[in-house]
Amino acid sequence: MHKSPLFRLVSVTVLVVAIVVIILMFLRFVGSEQQFAPTPHPWMDKKHWLLARLSPQDCSQVALEQMLELGPEWMIWIDVQPTEQLELNMVCPEKHLFEIKSPAKQGPKLAQVLPLLKNRDVIFNLRATDVSAGTPFLKLFDDLKDQKHIGVASASQGLLRDLRKKRAEWLFAADASTWTKLKFFGAFGVQTAIELWPDFFVASQEAAEPNAYDQTAAIEINRRKKVLLLELDSDDVDPMWREQLRGILTTRPKNFSADTFFKKTGAE
Repeated sequence: MHKSPLFRLVSVTVLVVAIVVIILMFLRFVGSEQQFAPTPHPWMDKKHWLLARLSPQDCSQVALEQMLELGPEWMIWIDVQPTEQLELNMVCPEKHLFEIKSPAKQGPKLAQVLPLLKNRDVIFNLRATDVSAGTPFLKLFDDLKDQKHIGVASASQGLLRDLRKKRAEWLFAADASTWTKLKFFGAFGVQTAIELWPDFFVASQEAAEPNAYDQTAAIEINRRKKVLLLELDSDDVDPMWREQLRGILTTRPKNFSADTFFKKTGAE
């Protein structure tokens, strides 16, 4: 008796699904057995990463100078926007990380304020997608001898990877596509098997953002010995989130107490 086409179709489907499940389980197992070490860098010895950034309400050099009065435990976040002539200006966007085209308050030229930052740990967020934006940015650092106090963020993986080839001593943030990939594979339980090239991740409290906080992704980031930060726009943070966090990024550093925040979380 010949089997019906429907029976054969169902049988093939079941077989394919079984093979896919086995492959996924194998990938998850192999990935979970990998051992990781932190990136060899002075920042990785920090107990917490405390990042201060300017408010869009005041993007002046004076505001930056006032922010630099914070203690040395505070790292500085600077948003940078290239002009059509590829000049670099300090800016203060409301959505600072992946919303490149969102409005941003203009500040002084980066070259003008860079000397103020030479003794501080600084992360620059390049609001650009074209790799060419990296050339004038790197040129500004030609005369700096000690460059280990610099990190770079951007929405563009291509830009970040190109900069990493030229400045391996810097640390780099996760781009939008890395966040998307991590959460996509996490939905299938195989986040342990993917490459995670960045050194640190900045998560958002906004659910619609590509870097919206995700618990599965957060656990994997920590397992890989990466650093997970949260944009702290409000003190109302889910306790489950807090346990995974190693740092924060805020426009309200003077109102923030690391001891209180991390004591609440148990994230020591």
